Amino acid sequence: MIGWLAAAAMVASFFLPWVSLFGTDLGPIDFANGDAPDIGGYPWRLYVLAASFPFAALAVVLVVIRRKAGLAMLIAGGIPVGLIAEPLIRAAADWGDVAQQLPQPTVGDGAQVWDTVREFIGLGLPIYVVAALLLFVIGLTRTLRGT
Repeated sequence: MIGWLAAAAMVASFFLPWVSLFGTDLGPIDFANGDAPDIGGYPWRLYVLAASFPFAALAVVLVVIRRKAGLAMLIAGGIPVGLIAEPLIRAAADWGDVAQQLPQPTVGDGAQVWDTVREFIGLGLPIYVVAALLLFVIGLTRTLRGT
C-alpha cells in the first residue's frame, strides 16, 4: 500500500514547486512547459531525472490494475538514488588529496543551515526525495520477492 502512495506522491511532486529563486517558484513542470529560464542546454542528468516520473506513474497504474509493480517502483526510485550516488562516489575517490589542502568550513549548528536552506526549498523537492527513497526500498523488496 505504501508503494503506490509513494509513487503517486512522486508523480504529484512533478507539479509542485521545488525551489524558489529570485521570487520565482520552479519545478519540473516549468521545464516541461518551457516556462523556466533559459539555462542553456539541459544536461543529460535532467533528462534521466525526468524519466523517473513516467516510471512512477507506471507503478501507480500497475498497482491499480493489480499487476507486479516492483520493477517500475525500483526504477522510479533508483533513478534519483543513482543520480545522487554517482557524483558522491566519484567525489569520494578524489576527496582524500583535496581535503588536506582546503580549509575546513565552519557552518554553525545544523538548525541554522536548515533555516537558510528551507527558505529556498519548495514542497515538491522533499516530497520527491522521500518518495524516491521509499520507492527504491519498496521496489527492491518487491522485485526480490517477485511481486
